[in-house]
Amino acid sequence: MLRKNIDDGNGPLIPNCQNVSPSDAIITYETAFYHSTWSSALIEGAQVGLRTGLGVDNEKSEFVRFKKEFAYALMLQVFRIDGRNYPFPPFCMKYDAPLAKVADAINKIMPVLGNPVVRGKEEHGLFGTEFYGREHISAKWRDRYIISLGETTTNQTVVIVFRELLISRGKEAFARAESDGHNEAWILTKIAASTK
Repeated sequence: MLRKNIDDGNGPLIPNCQNVSPSDAIITYETAFYHSTWSSALIEGAQVGLRTGLGVDNEKSEFVRFKKEFAYALMLQVFRIDGRNYPFPPFCMKYDAPLAKVADAINKIMPVLGNPVVRGKEEHGLFGTEFYGREHISAKWRDRYIISLGETTTNQTVVIVFRELLISRGKEAFARAESDGHNEAWILTKIAASTK
């Protein structure tokens, strides 16, 4: 459940992210399903179609392949899904707890994600994992988590979670997908439970 306005009693909304309600109760961290949004399939299809249309994967000439890969990368920039910025709004929550306590909670959650942890530094306020591959009968996917935190002027801590998700359906190449926020909300509510 996402917060839509400040009338819910949880204070101001954090800008530029999807504010998860502290009353949301996500009980399980889910790895048996890729958890993308319904509209994500359109974005994935556009990427696969563009790549196929350019014939990037089947090109033999290195120069022509380079030109086609450059054109493909340029089109991803146009669609804002090239990975330079968050291509979709991340998920976030604010906590009435000091940064050190929230960072400690995140450090305990990171190994539970199952992805190899690449960063977990409280002093930098940045945590992350490497991509980890999973699959079921209809798709393969890779995901990784980027978690950042910072303090507000009122001594609260803000946590922002972005799950980068790549999906391959059938024999298609991996395409960037939009996460539905299930696992991000689980992380945020787990932090909330640990910092009370």
